Amino acid sequence: MTTAKKASAKTTAAKKTSAKKVSAKSTAAVAKKTSAAKEPSAKKAAKKVSAKSTAAETSAKEPAAKKSAAKKSAAKKTSATSAAAAPASAAKGAAAKPAGKRRKSWVDKLNRPMEPNVTDDPRGGGLLIPTPKLIEAEVKTVPPGKLITPEQIRERLAGRFGADRTCPLCTGIFLNIVAGAAEESSGDPREMTPYWRVVRENGALIEKFPVGIDRQAYLLEAEGHTVITGKWKIPRVDAIGPSLVKT
Repeated sequence: MTTAKKASAKTTAAKKTSAKKVSAKSTAAVAKKTSAAKEPSAKKAAKKVSAKSTAAETSAKEPAAKKSAAKKSAAKKTSATSAAAAPASAAKGAAAKPAGKRRKSWVDKLNRPMEPNVTDDPRGGGLLIPTPKLIEAEVKTVPPGKLITPEQIRERLAGRFGADRTCPLCTGIFLNIVAGAAEESSGDPREMTPYWRVVRENGALIEKFPVGIDRQAYLLEAEGHTVITGKWKIPRVDAIGPSLVKT
């Protein structure tokens, strides 16, 4: 091949290579433009989808928000109604309870109008239902230095009213009333009904007295009795026999 031909071939090859490069660059530029053109469209599409989703969520939340608002409104109405009804209810309650009513004192219970009654005893015979004043009268007969038991009081009263026995439950309740009224009215042993002189058959103090066994023990010891505790839960008077009254 001649030198001229070789030069021509080289020139042709160079032109082809340059054309290819230009073509590649043009293709890349077109691709970039296409990509750049597509990106805004994709972003716009994404924004549209996001907007639709937000609109859908907002639309879904609206009924719930409306329901919540309706519930709050109903609750406020109910509260207002209750508040309005409360004074009326309170007024009814106040009207139902008598004004000035107070708890009865021990003295009131002692002086409550009541008559003794002999009724049929389920065990047979007559059962005396005593009164607080009858119990008080028997306790007052016990002199200083002496003692009496609830059983002796019941025997005395049953004999007086021609009954076979006296109700033990009523006797116990009325003894408590006598003790409470004595302390309530005076508190001075020189003036009180001497309830502390009532002890159980074994000498034990009466733990159900309203003032308690410490007060009873103090008053008994003041009259010369020896009160012991020992192994017993309830203190008792030592050597009760000689101190008991005769029925």
